[in-house]
Amino acid sequence: MNYIEVFLDAFLDVFLDMSLYMLIGMVLTGVLSVVMKKQMVAKHLGKNARVPAVKAAAFGVPLPLCSCGVLPTTVYLSQNGASTSAVMSFLISTPQTGVDSIIATFGMMGVVFAVYRPVVAFISGVVGGSLIQKIAGNKRIEDSQEALDAECEEFGNCCDENSCEIGQGANAAVEPKLSLSEKLKKMFNYAFVEFVDDIALHFVVGVIIAALITIIIPTGFFESLNISSGILAMLVMLVIGLPMYICSTSSIPIALVLMAKGISPGAAFVFLFAGPATNAASLAVLAKSLGKKTVAVYLAITAVSAIGFGLLLDGLIGWFSLPMPDILSDTMAHGTNWLQIVTGVIFGGVLIRSLVMRVVRKIRAKRDKAKENVMELSIEGMSCEHCAKRVTQALENIGGVVSVSVDVKEGKAYVQGEDIDMAAMKQAVEDAGYDVK
Repeated sequence: MNYIEVFLDAFLDVFLDMSLYMLIGMVLTGVLSVVMKKQMVAKHLGKNARVPAVKAAAFGVPLPLCSCGVLPTTVYLSQNGASTSAVMSFLISTPQTGVDSIIATFGMMGVVFAVYRPVVAFISGVVGGSLIQKIAGNKRIEDSQEALDAECEEFGNCCDENSCEIGQGANAAVEPKLSLSEKLKKMFNYAFVEFVDDIALHFVVGVIIAALITIIIPTGFFESLNISSGILAMLVMLVIGLPMYICSTSSIPIALVLMAKGISPGAAFVFLFAGPATNAASLAVLAKSLGKKTVAVYLAITAVSAIGFGLLLDGLIGWFSLPMPDILSDTMAHGTNWLQIVTGVIFGGVLIRSLVMRVVRKIRAKRDKAKENVMELSIEGMSCEHCAKRVTQALENIGGVVSVSVDVKEGKAYVQGEDIDMAAMKQAVEDAGYDVK
């Protein structure tokens, strides 16, 4: 069997294994999109919230947001009075896991990892958020609250201590009550369109990387270098994972194949923790919105937590003989059944639609760039389709705007219309959580 066949077999096996669990997770994310609104989360994490770090972690663990997708919500919480402990707890706990990745982790890696990941996400979020506020302070968040209070006064809203709460500012829209059919439509659209657009490319890249590791790295490679377990192995996983942009679900096949090649479960967990928790683009945005000191402390806590919980996992497995996934070290090949094929076709179709539309949007953005009456904005902080949608929606709400096209890679937004207020566009983009150059 040549390398191409081995690669394709490994890719197909991982993809088919994950498809059923991904579809289940997607349906649950659709339910969460209706049940757990951003305004509701913000209301419970406002300036008067009790044990904000605990609440933030509890909200963050099930939400299917990656390290990029969580940024706009984080900025929203910050601007609406949430404490540093709440904001950073949410930021730490949310990207590590989500209802979709919990389901996929259970299916691919077993019950131990499926339980350990959300538990660690919750603990690290609570402890990390509290420590960051204690060390880095609360100045940035207080400044955001002062801005919100001033905004309330400007628009005539009551701004006493209890009434100017999260979601009551001028930019907070009160969503109308939806009928059952409207809720189902919204759930379906979020689960099979918006959510998939966020993860499609990174999921495919994750499976490709896993398949490449299968054929490139020989079994026993990490043992031969004496980096299969222990702190050294975890430091290697940390260096790889921290700057990498990968969602909590697409990190699963990579971690699984690394374990097949000899990496210990604890070292693989470091990658599962650090890979989704941070990426270079989000760190740059955070440094501007929360301050360099806060981000430095955040990175240090993330690194220490990842290694500490990785060592703990290896220890727990040894002490209690915890069950680990049945990993085939060579090709991971095995027979498929009709359910895997059906779910693979459905999930594959959804992914292909998303990837094709990504290309269409990019072509449309280049076409719109050449049109008349088009204004160009250079935007910092965009790194995924979630970002593009937020920016597009923010700009489309401005009077005079006819169409908006966003090119994430170039960091550009092309806005067509007449008599458009540039200051209003800049403010709308910043309110969405991004910076205009």
